[in-house]
Amino acid sequence: MSPVRKKATSTRHAKAKRAAKRSGRRARAKRAAKASGAPQRAARSVGRAKQKGAGRRARSQARKPQLAVVARPAPRKPRRSPRSALTEFAGAKAGASPKDLALFGLERARVAVHAAIQGLGAGAADRPIAPGKWSPRQLLLHLAHWDRLIVQKYLEAAAALNQRADIRRSRDVLDEAGLAALDHHDWEGAKRLLQNTYEDLWDAFDSIPDEPADVWSPGHAVGELVREVTDHDRRHADAIKRWRGGAGV
Repeated sequence: MSPVRKKATSTRHAKAKRAAKRSGRRARAKRAAKASGAPQRAARSVGRAKQKGAGRRARSQARKPQLAVVARPAPRKPRRSPRSALTEFAGAKAGASPKDLALFGLERARVAVHAAIQGLGAGAADRPIAPGKWSPRQLLLHLAHWDRLIVQKYLEAAAALNQRADIRRSRDVLDEAGLAALDHHDWEGAKRLLQNTYEDLWDAFDSIPDEPADVWSPGHAVGELVREVTDHDRRHADAIKRWRGGAGV
């Protein structure tokens, strides 16, 4: 073989070896790429399957009638009864101020009035509790009249001037015209009126400062006024209870 042909043959062999090496590298690279890409493709395949499944479920749900979602109302907090509230307050009496104790007694007395009339019907409420006496409806109007007079006429002088007033013998309280002006209220109206006048009375007493503490003592006009209202409520509450017990109402 001539040197020229020998050189050409050698060159072809070298090129073939290099091509084989390149081919081998490509093959290995492809296999490596396939190995590394398999999980990704598997993940993509799973993702596509999930999307298809979600799409089928969505189409299936769209064909079904949709149910409205109604939120459940939050459970109501149980209201405390007046008796339980008074019990809680009674437990704290040891550290209560003279004002707190005075208003506590007032609240208990008015609760006694409401307890005395609980369940009483309109017909029975218009029957006098004794011959020549008021009916329960008129007694409630009488208490409401007291509440108004104390707020409008007596309390300011009692707080500012320590001015006492014999409210039981006051012409304003004993004035039949004052009660007659309220007599248009039926039984339900009388109960609502008493609630409203009591709230005004309570706010008026509560607006008086705690100090000086002797303002709330029986020796001061304010303390005496609270005691008068408290005793007055209790007397009428007891009278209604006795009448209901004796009359079987």
